[in-house]
Amino acid sequence: YLKLGDKEREVTRILSNGFVKVDGKIVKDRRASIGFMDVITIDSLNKCYRALYNERGNLVVVEDDIKNKDHKLLKMKGKTITKGGKIQLSFHDGQTIQTEDTSVKRGDVVLAKLQEKKGEGVMKLQPGNKAFLTGGTHVGKVATIKKIEVKESSRPNLINFEEDFSTITNYAFVVSGA
Repeated sequence: YLKLGDKEREVTRILSNGFVKVDGKIVKDRRASIGFMDVITIDSLNKCYRALYNERGNLVVVEDDIKNKDHKLLKMKGKTITKGGKIQLSFHDGQTIQTEDTSVKRGDVVLAKLQEKKGEGVMKLQPGNKAFLTGGTHVGKVATIKKIEVKESSRPNLINFEEDFSTITNYAFVVSGA
């Protein structure tokens, strides 16, 4: 996908030599999976890529700035309290981080440093923030949140955007604050 090798044999050698990192970890298996917002780094070429959705909903690899290679955006999916009284946050890609910050809510996005597995900042799911859409009719677009409609039923909450459309909160991935 990155056009780094012409043949499968070349790509296998690049991987087996440990040149490719996914989320800061060396990947040698050519069948290793890549998920949404994963950071792919090739240090020998000084290049960094990020996995995003395009307008058709397909996962594509987009070149990113090399200074972003140590950071990843993680959408919070759940929160539990551990035995020690610390709060454990679980994210969209299966990672967990322990924190003492109680202000993080489901749907918020945490900017995490990959090596330290530590959150550096939180982008709230609130009006005025920009969100990347991961599903629905407008997948792959970035839109500004106008209003969040909380449903008093088992149906998911709705987000209205300033671009005159709406979607459910599960499809919104906050990428910048106001």
